[in-house]
Amino acid sequence: MRQAVLGAGLALAPLAWFISLEANFALAPLACGSHGKAFCCWFPL
Repeated sequence: MRQAVLGAGLALAPLAWFISLEANFALAPLACGSHGKAFCCWFPL
């Protein structure tokens, strides 16, 4: 049982990171409004 939990953690951690990264880039135009994209890319949500 313990190995299954550890394996799930190893498999799901990169997936959670990827979803978070994609959400930040998808929501950046909404948060930045009329500002330039270069400015917004340096400050993630």
